[in-house]
Amino acid sequence: MGKHVIPHASDILNLGVVDEIFDYSISLLKSKGLSNEDIIPLLIRDIPLKELGNNVDSISHVDGVDGLVIRAARFGINTEVRYIDNGAQFISDLGGTSLSKGELGERAAYWVVQEKGFQPLGATDGFFKDLANQEGIDLIYKDGETFVIMEAKFTSTAGNVGKGILSTMEIAGQPARQMDDRWIDDAIIRMDEKGLISSDLADQLKAAVLAGEIRKELVVVQNAPINAKTVVESLAETGLGIENVDLIKIGEVI
Repeated sequence: MGKHVIPHASDILNLGVVDEIFDYSISLLKSKGLSNEDIIPLLIRDIPLKELGNNVDSISHVDGVDGLVIRAARFGINTEVRYIDNGAQFISDLGGTSLSKGELGERAAYWVVQEKGFQPLGATDGFFKDLANQEGIDLIYKDGETFVIMEAKFTSTAGNVGKGILSTMEIAGQPARQMDDRWIDDAIIRMDEKGLISSDLADQLKAAVLAGEIRKELVVVQNAPINAKTVVESLAETGLGIENVDLIKIGEVI
């Protein structure tokens, strides 16, 4: 924590004026919903406080027991930021560096789904097999009666995550972006054809897409120096409509 290191992290919040930038950062985070108790885990892990405050609209929860998890909102997007204490071990647990970065991202998404207490649907053990260039849906699960479509990414870019992280392709002669409704509909058809999901599940998913009754989620593993960047508004654009984003910050380990 540089010049702010003191014997007990909680004491720093009771010292009065430390310096203008630090005091402003604490005030900014408190305006976003944090208490002194919530801020302590951020101090212990040297999270850039001002950067975090500038990249969230509100924070509803901070858990520093196992790693660090921050639940926040930004541009109407539920954003969960997970700081992994040992990024190299995390990658090893996913399967190691012999896997492609795309596969590591998809394994991380599988881990996130299980951490939330859900099980993916279809023929997957962390990523769907046999899709050309892995251009299909990475994970599908059900939260109550709601189908959830999840896309996974692995990036070495440290900035805020926007729609640019999602690939574009041509479908029926027209451009489509990953996670827009046309792309999802096309992916469901291809997954059904390859037997990765049952025809019954494919029909249910198509009906849900048509009725606007799906939830879209994005999981991004950031292999970059630790920061407090989150998401940009383009993820919530009409037609894309990402509702939940999980950012997994592992440090620069690969």
